[in-house]
Amino acid sequence: MSIRLSLILIILLSLSSILGTWIYIEFQNSEDIIEESPYLYRISNKDMITVDIKTKRKELSIEKRDDRDGLWFFKTLINTPLDLNRWGGFTFLLQGPLTDRLIDDSETNRSKFGLDNPSLILNIGLSDGSSIELALGDKTPDGSHHYALVEGRSSIMTVDVSWGEVIQKLADIPPLPHWYYSLDPITVTEVVFYLNGKISKAFGFVKSNPDQEFRKWEECKLLMDQETDQPYLEIEPCMGKQIEDQNLLKNLINHISKPDFDGVALNGTGLKAPQEFAEFGATSDSPHIFLRTEGFDAKGKKIISRVAITFGSNSSDGNHIYVVPQDGEDVILADKKWAQEILNNFY
Repeated sequence: MSIRLSLILIILLSLSSILGTWIYIEFQNSEDIIEESPYLYRISNKDMITVDIKTKRKELSIEKRDDRDGLWFFKTLINTPLDLNRWGGFTFLLQGPLTDRLIDDSETNRSKFGLDNPSLILNIGLSDGSSIELALGDKTPDGSHHYALVEGRSSIMTVDVSWGEVIQKLADIPPLPHWYYSLDPITVTEVVFYLNGKISKAFGFVKSNPDQEFRKWEECKLLMDQETDQPYLEIEPCMGKQIEDQNLLKNLINHISKPDFDGVALNGTGLKAPQEFAEFGATSDSPHIFLRTEGFDAKGKKIISRVAITFGSNSSDGNHIYVVPQDGEDVILADKKWAQEILNNFY
């Protein structure tokens, strides 16, 4: 074979190799390569501005407020923030759950998986005006997953059942702040009034029968500590002399059990130093009321709790009195008439 022919063959082979490589690359670039996401959806927690959860029992609507340093508040309660101890990690949870597998890709089969009457609907509003909405249907036969469907898509996926249960619990048991107390009047066993940092008077009862009508309230005897010269109560609930007007205390407790709060005062969140509370008229010398409660849990174990409220000064609008419930870190706007009715019992 001549040298000329050999060179021609080498050149042709090189060209064909280059051409083949070029065709392969072009083919690869022209193909749409779709990678399945392991998440049901994926968003940044920083982009979330609203969350709405609807279960078969309850609904919850919350929003992130820029006018309150980006804290999350209930939409349906005036200026009421969420309890950060319960809410703190939820935005990370809501970024999107991992999916287990694709179940169905047909819109006609949604009823088979409980998605025509979902157990939970979650809607997350985003800062760009868009939103993510998903529905959770029935559990899988082994109970380990929920069937899930994102609005606008046809693919029915499965997500771990624990994810759905945590979201549902958030709606069924809202993360109310610590100061948003709940009080059953029949559980109150003691009421103590404080003025100028000292007990001014106290009331307890002798429980002779579980029925409310058999409770006899008594004005308790105050003992004096010889070293501190401070009054104190010897036992809880305290005892003393039965009062004539039993309804007086019952009505007061019923009134306290229905707090009339208009949310957190401006700049009244997360206070710690005494001087911060003093700006709202709430000091160690302010009127303070303490209610001791007794109840039982599902196992019959006695649970002792309390409701406590410190009263500060009048608000600038004249319609509220600043209060600090549960010795917390927030100053609350209490309706003036509601608060004044309690204050009238101090004197």
